Amino acid sequence: MNTKDDYLKISKELITKIKKISSPHCYSTQSKLFYEGQTPIVAYLLLNGYIHLTKNNKIKGILDPGTLLGFKELMNNEAVDMDAEILPNTEVCFLDRSTILEILNHKEQDDELQEFFSSLIAV
Repeated sequence: MNTKDDYLKISKELITKIKKISSPHCYSTQSKLFYEGQTPIVAYLLLNGYIHLTKNNKIKGILDPGTLLGFKELMNNEAVDMDAEILPNTEVCFLDRSTILEILNHKEQDDELQEFFSSLIAV
């Protein structure tokens, strides 16, 4: 997660489709989503609120709604190189590897979601 390439903004249309397959979860208190060196078990789609990316207790980036985080690390089974701290009243959707693979492998799934996830994996 060194560059902006490691997280990306998603269109409102895709966010709506993702919310249909992954229920939103709202955090009422500030907490860590993941720690530096951890291999994520889900990717995070930020719906409302903010996530701080930190390294050595210094903020390196602030993510806002519509951002997908941790996808590359999830799909490549790689460790993240920063901490992610979610702020109070922030809402995210979790996307696990099996759900993403199911979308990619089933023709009856939404073409736009298939194309989107395929393009991310191809990078």
